[in-house]
Amino acid sequence: MKFHGFLLIFFLFSTLSASPEALAQGMGMGGPGMGGPGNRDEKEMVIKRGKEGSDTTTTPGLESDDYLKRGPSFQLFDLHGYLRLRTDQLYRLDLGMHNYTGVSSPYPSPLTAYGAVCGQPNSPARCRSHTMTSTNMRLRLEPVLRPSDSIAIFTTFDIFDNLVLGGTPSGYAYGYGTSPWVPVPGLSGTQDPVDDGTTATWDAIRVKHVWGRVDLKMADLVFGRMPDHFGMGLFRNDGSGYDADYGDAVDRIGLVSELPMWKLHVSLSWDFATQGIVNSALNPGMNQGQPVDADDLDDATRWTLTVMRRDTPQTLARRLALGQSVFNWGVTGSFLQQKYGMKTAAATDTLPTLTGSLSESELAGWLSPRNIVLLSPGLWGFFASGNVTLEAEAGARYGWVTHFRDVPNMDKDGNDMNILGWGGVLRLLYRWSPNVQLGLETGTASGDDQYENTVQRGAVHYSQLPAFPVNPRDSWNNLMLFHPSYHVDMILFREILGTVYNASYLKPTFKYTQGQWQLRIDGIASMANEKVATPGNAMLYGLELDADFSYRSLDGNYQIGLAYGVFYPMDAMEHPASIYGSFSSKASMAHTIQGRILVRF
Repeated sequence: MKFHGFLLIFFLFSTLSASPEALAQGMGMGGPGMGGPGNRDEKEMVIKRGKEGSDTTTTPGLESDDYLKRGPSFQLFDLHGYLRLRTDQLYRLDLGMHNYTGVSSPYPSPLTAYGAVCGQPNSPARCRSHTMTSTNMRLRLEPVLRPSDSIAIFTTFDIFDNLVLGGTPSGYAYGYGTSPWVPVPGLSGTQDPVDDGTTATWDAIRVKHVWGRVDLKMADLVFGRMPDHFGMGLFRNDGSGYDADYGDAVDRIGLVSELPMWKLHVSLSWDFATQGIVNSALNPGMNQGQPVDADDLDDATRWTLTVMRRDTPQTLARRLALGQSVFNWGVTGSFLQQKYGMKTAAATDTLPTLTGSLSESELAGWLSPRNIVLLSPGLWGFFASGNVTLEAEAGARYGWVTHFRDVPNMDKDGNDMNILGWGGVLRLLYRWSPNVQLGLETGTASGDDQYENTVQRGAVHYSQLPAFPVNPRDSWNNLMLFHPSYHVDMILFREILGTVYNASYLKPTFKYTQGQWQLRIDGIASMANEKVATPGNAMLYGLELDADFSYRSLDGNYQIGLAYGVFYPMDAMEHPASIYGSFSSKASMAHTIQGRILVRF
């Protein structure tokens, strides 16, 4: 089905769903269709009776009518968000290892460790510094506009998005040159404005989401760029957590409906996963008005269906207080398809840039047959009864890529790549007493023995993994990644690996709450699912112990906390001599201290 056909279905559905009154009023710019006041003759006017002995009355139809003085029955503008400040001291997250030619530490070392003299086995002492300290902030604004009681417009803005304090000092030689009155940047005590391309890699204000929601009676129409989340946020996570750095945003048109009889929440959406090249790339310096997708064949389109039974937090608390059991669940599935795509970064040619005008023939040369099919199912369940809470989520992806002709050595008989990955989490919580809660969580994400960084051995962050298997004749990709905003620990998965992949873990938890104070202790034991895809070709990643002490105000709008984590690496993180030769090294313990201040509104 083409997109214009999909829009036609939405139009017919919205027309049939509208009330007769709305149809009679029409869609004029001054009418209710665009949030205008409508026809005053159809409104009920109220005559105010004057005080006793007074002949003052309010005549219907005059501007002083009570109707005109009434406030709207809905809140026109709403604003929520938070201001956070985080400070981190990271000690020996490189596990005490060094960077040599072809060998990498598991986490970036301090900058001095990358000097030329530090690339030798007998390096000076300054090359063995392992401490990095940093403080960053973010102001998130989530304003909501409601032109009427049936229309809402949602937005998300991040101001100073993870801005490192002291990161834009006056006097640095940025794009506009060195400041003449600060010849030595270390003498500067002021900061320059945050500006993309000059003092920072992105702008001071970043727009994350803009989307609308319209009540069509039978369902809600949603459209725009919006956050995407399912279940526990294991694979689809909107990044709304107060300590999150990543979040899924989808370009979507969909229908969302509540089925009260079965207490179900149902959504069906058309997602614009990738539209490929737009015609504005032909002449990027020209104002062409409305850009247009240059070709339909390179579009990657995704359809997503989600059905959930989920109580609100208020309903959940009320039912548990009454001694009732609660069972919520959800199922989701998406189907993605793409026929053609841009050549990959592994192609032998140079990727096109938008620094100059490109012709249609040049862009057409960068289209390559792809034929991608990808299915992504997911399940979520939640059960609570008395002092016990059980929650689980599982997900998978299955599909194939028929053509990788633009990638050296990847062209095969049949599908050039088959995709099958899986993962899941099971969490058990038990309230021992009003102040004490015990927990146990286990999770797993599949790995692949062909997805390991062999160019810089030892680089284990998920962003450093190869895009294609080390052995190009391998046609299966079994790698599965948790969303980076699903946090399991403080060091291994959060910082060193970047997320959970090729791993299974067991995590017991102890939580003690006294008034507004809370102490939480987590222990994490982790192991590899495919040991040959680890730096040490072994199974055990290591053990981690994390402790968090925090205070929250009575209204919950202010939080402050201090956390400490220590990671003891095991064989999977070692650099044995059998693999690394003279560059072998033992892994040392890593530590981190993290503080945070959060203000919610």
